[in-house]
Parts: sequence; structure tokens; C-alpha cells
Amino acid sequence: MMDSIRRQAFCPAFTRAALLLAFSVVTSLDAGSQNTSFDEGQVVSRDVMMRALPAEEDHPFPRAVINAREEQISCQPNNKTLLSVHYRATPTTKSGMNDDAIVIAAPENNKYQVLKILDSDAGIVNGELYSENDFEQDFISINGLRFLYVRNRISGSGGITEHAVYTISSDNIVSTIPFADVSKSNVLNAPEELRNGQLEFDGSGFRYSAGIYKPKDPECCPSDGFYHAEFRLRGNFKENPVNHNFTPDFQFVVAREWRSADR
Repeated sequence: MMDSIRRQAFCPAFTRAALLLAFSVVTSLDAGSQNTSFDEGQVVSRDVMMRALPAEEDHPFPRAVINAREEQISCQPNNKTLLSVHYRATPTTKSGMNDDAIVIAAPENNKYQVLKILDSDAGIVNGELYSENDFEQDFISINGLRFLYVRNRISGSGGITEHAVYTISSDNIVSTIPFADVSKSNVLNAPEELRNGQLEFDGSGFRYSAGIYKPKDPECCPSDGFYHAEFRLRGNFKENPVNHNFTPDFQFVVAREWRSADR
């Protein structure tokens, strides 16, 4: 399974965008510039990152900074500092989510290199700002290690949220930690399937629950009860013997799973 849990029960593809970064030419943005739209690989000042994002074609209203967190996350041979800035424009339609962006950057020569940009899918619908998703961010500890944790809330999905736990290599490549695929769990019987799953962080790992459906079951009513799993983090940072970079090699594995009559 890939990188985050999607709006279906427990989908084998976790995110809608590739989460492994490939950097090309690093450009520079002067601190006095009024342009606060970013590109991955760009180097900017903290003052520039703290400015509102200007309106763009797909994001027609400025997005103000609502949260900025600068903390260390785990890496080898030394921990890394990340600045994660959360921007938001409030939608004008009642059915839309907030129009968000999260920009993740690392210190570089008294400035910051932009490593990752998360953007809402937004635009104008019937003359109003409409967004399909927005974000929540936090830094979390698991097994004594620190990670950046981003939740992507989906509009019209019955409260389903995508989850991504970010880690980093010693050469500043940001990636997400995959979750083990439970869609073919041994506790399921053919032709049972999982739908409408929910994942939550429990302070030491993640808990997951989903309905156990037969193929013709309506979405409201899983006829075979519910599936439950507890995920725990395994792995570490591995050193490349050629370039001596340290790459994260983590996975959330199933520590326990069971089925029940109730959620």
C-alpha cells in the first residue's frame, strides 16, 4: 500500500499526488519581493513565508497564514528542522471546504528551502469559492521519533480523511511512511470487502476501523460487521554505503486486527 488512507475504506493507493520529491534547479526569491507563490526547491526568507499567498487562477482569494510550526523531526545522523506553514482562505459556498495550502521548508543559510507544497483542489463554482479539501497539521512522536503529520479532509466524503506521516532523508528528501495493506486481510472472507474506513492517531500508533461489506451491501449497512486494526511503526534510517546519505525505511505494520459486530 502506498502513502495515505483515502476516502474509500482502505484503498491501495493512499494519496492523489506523488509524495516523493525530485529536486531540479534551486532558485532564489529575494526577501523584499512581493511574490509569495512558491515552487518546490525555491529558497526564500522566513518573512516571505509568513506573508499571505496571493490569489491565483485556481485559488482566486488570498490565503492568510493561520498556523506556522517550526520543529525538529527525526533523521540520521542528525535531526532536521522543518518549518511548516499553513495558509487558508475561507470558502464563500456553504458546501465547500477551506482553500488551504501547506508549505514545508528546511533552513538553508539563514533562509528556507521549500521541500513540499500541499494545495487544496479549489476554484470558482457558480461564482463562489469552492474547495474539495483542506488540511490539518501537527508534529507527533512515535517510538521516540518525531514526524510531521498532515490530515487531508475531503468534502462530501462522510467525514473521511486522508492521513500522511512525513519523514525526511539526510539530503532533505521528504516522503511519507506507507501503511500495510489490509484490504486482503486474513480475517476477511471472500467476497467481503472493506469500505468507509476511519483512521486515528492514538498517541503511539494508528487505529483503523471499517465496515465489512458484501458486494451488494448499500453504503449505510455493512452486513458482516466491522474490521479493526492497530498499526505500529517499524523501521529506521538506512545509510547508503556509496554517498553515506541516510534514507528513512519505515512502515506502519498491523500489530493486531480483529472483527466485531460494532464499530
